[in-house]
Amino acid sequence: MPGFKDMSGMTFGRLTVLHRAPTRKNSTDARFTCMCSCGKLHEASGTVLRRGGVQSCGCLQREKPRTHGLTDHPLYHCWYNMLDRCNDTTNRQYADYGGRGIAVCDEWQGSTGLAQFISDMGECPPEHSIDRIDNSGPYSKDNCRWASRSEQQRNRRDSLIISHNGRSGTVSDWARWVGISTGTILYRLKVGRPLDVVLSPERFTTYGNKRTGL
Repeated sequence: MPGFKDMSGMTFGRLTVLHRAPTRKNSTDARFTCMCSCGKLHEASGTVLRRGGVQSCGCLQREKPRTHGLTDHPLYHCWYNMLDRCNDTTNRQYADYGGRGIAVCDEWQGSTGLAQFISDMGECPPEHSIDRIDNSGPYSKDNCRWASRSEQQRNRRDSLIISHNGRSGTVSDWARWVGISTGTILYRLKVGRPLDVVLSPERFTTYGNKRTGL
């Protein structure tokens, strides 16, 4: 790969890079097999290692709860799970977070990380959870907010945005505005109907005639 940098022998926190690992499908980021000081092997991308997004095989995060004295705080599990999916390759969500370069800022890591996270984010409103404003950006004070489920759905990196007659919104938005189901909109898009038909409250037959069917 052009521009590949051999990081063998370099140390990042508790991790020492052993050798290059196979690149994951649909990714151009070089990956490396590392040895953690605890004796376990850990695989991480070069980008995440250089950013300081991962410092151990996960053992460092498992040890931290005993140092900050805040394990009973309502935001503890939110904070811990955020670190885990970004840093621990065994986490089932790692591929969508740490695996694609999403890191947690330095201020929210370490023995003082939870306290700083609580100070920066404040109390989580009911029915809300943490959301990154820029889905390609890190977990940090400037890029995170508390968001409702619907707000997070709008912000998902795979959300389909439809723009028509000067108005833009997700499929769910248009379904609510027009008064039809999301399934109807998705079906009409799938069969190639024009947007004025896709977003029409009228019902159509399979052949495009009004009044019945989709």
